[in-house]
Amino acid sequence: MSLEIKTQDLGHSIAEVKEKNDFINSLLKELNHRVKNNLQLVSSLLNMQESKLEGKGEKESINIARNRIIAIGLIHQKLYSGDSNLNILLNDYVKELCEYLIQSADSKIYIRFDLHPEPIYTNVETTVHIGLIVNELITNSLKHAWSPDTNKKSIFIKTLLNQKNKLILTVSDNGNGFYEEKTVKSNTSFGLQLINSIIEQYSGKIEIKNEKGSIIKISMII
Repeated sequence: MSLEIKTQDLGHSIAEVKEKNDFINSLLKELNHRVKNNLQLVSSLLNMQESKLEGKGEKESINIARNRIIAIGLIHQKLYSGDSNLNILLNDYVKELCEYLIQSADSKIYIRFDLHPEPIYTNVETTVHIGLIVNELITNSLKHAWSPDTNKKSIFIKTLLNQKNKLILTVSDNGNGFYEEKTVKSNTSFGLQLINSIIEQYSGKIEIKNEKGSIIKISMII
């Protein structure tokens, strides 16, 4: 009888834990849903503001800000539509973000991916930081890489995770080249300051090469 009672108690305890776990997961999904919707609202407000602007520089600034918001919004969309896992499949996220940025640029650009063969999962904070870096690098290529008369434009994205949990992100294009590395580190633009700030948080580094275009390699411990 005693064993039977203990078994019943254990069964009740497991059921209670499962119920609480389901409740917490439901709350997290609702939280991500609300964050996603709020970010979409901000993006829509920026769209409205952009439509009232006439200057090219002002419109460009609004577009850059909107893309940063969307880079974060995609994360919460994935968390809301996925399972209870609080980590993001980085491979899919990077690809989806890059494809969105290329499409939103309304330009015929060929993009090629060489993503790490095994799934890379990162937490929300790390994914946000990586997304912001990717956004800045792709945006920079879209703005500065090619002359107006360039016909064949291409961007190459590569991710690699080594055995020491160091993520190596490479973004390259076939454009006119990028700044020298020392210029990148001292540049006062918000985008490059943002990249440098994030890299420092992850004990990372940035390498710049100009070989038939720009090659930017960022390594960071995740």
